[in-house]
Formats: sequence, C-alpha cells, structure tokens
Amino acid sequence: MAPAGTAATLELDSELGDRWHVVLYLGSVLARGEWVTLAIGVDLSGAKHVLGLWEGATLNEAVARRAVGELTARGLRTEPGVLVVTDGRRALDEAIKQAWGGRARIAHCQYQVQQEVLAHLPEKERPSVADRLRRIWTAPVDEAAGQLDQLLAALQARHPGAAARLLGSYEAVLTVGHLGLPPDLAPHLAAAGALRVTVEHALEASSPTQRGMAAVRAGLPAAVSRMRRTVGAAGLAILAQRLGAAADVAAIHKTGTVPSRAESTARSPRE
Repeated sequence: MAPAGTAATLELDSELGDRWHVVLYLGSVLARGEWVTLAIGVDLSGAKHVLGLWEGATLNEAVARRAVGELTARGLRTEPGVLVVTDGRRALDEAIKQAWGGRARIAHCQYQVQQEVLAHLPEKERPSVADRLRRIWTAPVDEAAGQLDQLLAALQARHPGAAARLLGSYEAVLTVGHLGLPPDLAPHLAAAGALRVTVEHALEASSPTQRGMAAVRAGLPAAVSRMRRTVGAAGLAILAQRLGAAADVAAIHKTGTVPSRAESTARSPRE
C-alpha cells in the first residue's frame, strides 16, 4: 500500500483525454548505462501520474517525436494549456511546438541546464558559476534576466561553449518565473527532479541484473507507490489561470479532471 499522503498512478497505456495534466514533466534519464525517456503528469489536485516510458534519449529526434506523438495520440489534454518541464533538448522542444503549439509553455530544467553549463568550465571555476546560477534561479524574474545577461557576457568572453549552452535555454529557464507562481510551488516546477527521482526509485526496486528500459519498467509500480503529492499543490490553480484556463478551476481543483470537449460545449450558454 502507498504511504499516507501519496497520490500517484501508473497510466502507461491508458487514454489521457479525461484528465487535465496542468504540468507535464518530459525528459530522459540515464538508467544503468542506458537512456530512458519518461513522462509524468500532474493534475490540479497535485497528484502525479506516470504517463509514458520510452527507450532512448530526447536528444534523438526520433525518440522526441515518438514520445510527443504517442502522448498526443492517447489524447493528452493540452487545452486550455500545459506547462511542459523538459530536459532542455532542442529536438524535444521542436516536437512539442509542432504538436501542441502555443498551448504548451516550455520550461527547461534549471538543474539540468546548470549541470551542462558547468561541464564546459574548468573545475576551479565551477563553484563560482554554480553560485551565480543558484542566485539567478531564486531571484525575481526581472532581476534574474539581468543577472543572466551579465553571466552570459562573462562566459562568452572566456568559455563560449558554456555560454552557448546557457543561451540555448535563455527563455525557457525563466518560464516558471514569468508565470508568477507561489514560492512554495515554483521551485518544484522549475526543475525536472520528479523524473530523476522516479527512475532512481524504479531502479532500486528492480533486479540488479536488469538495465535501462527493462529495469525501469519493472520497478515503476514500486516507484509510483513512493510518489507524493506535489509540494505547493494549492498554487496549481493559479498556474491554470496563468495558462489561460477556460474551465472552472475551482470546480475541478479537487479531482484534477475537466469535462470532455463535448460536455464543455453542451454546458456553454447559447444565448
């Protein structure tokens, strides 16, 4: 039985159209030497749902398109909007934009971006840049943008590779800040930690001889049993409004579901 306070489900093969996942974590994690791509949705109640698992990394265009395409085919609700927190891969961003257009607000995982920027730097310079990035992540968004510009200028002069990586996520690492969410919720949406933790827990529950996709799939039910409701879940109603929700947020806050398109049309006034 799941621990008290846990609210999570495994929906790898189910239709997705009856539930609005206002947040979607989508990205790749290394699992015992092999990459797997995972999708976790968060509904308005804060409950997490494992929506998909694919072999390979979103760095690969085919994998990115397959993941987004299968979620779309299974009816993933992107109306009235969805915040998609990704691992920052261009191929995945392009697949999302092509499939879901402006309904999807893309945020790149700040932790992932930070690690990749630091990887381009000499080891002795990493602590100071990491400290600057942490201050950027926690600053008000207007201040964060200015600090990000200053850091980019400094990196471009000496470490163009690090600057290029940061520039590639310039807008997307500030997405959550621009949404103006409560401080207890925002940090949990600015990083894709839910993906990494879920894979880690799945590997702990799988046989040591299993690798990659087989290991994660075998351990996923146990990993889901350890999931807990999103911290700051009450703020998800604010996120829904920021995304342009046309649905009655208060009415669906407890269940995380929205009426079908047909039901919504039937309930709309026709006068």
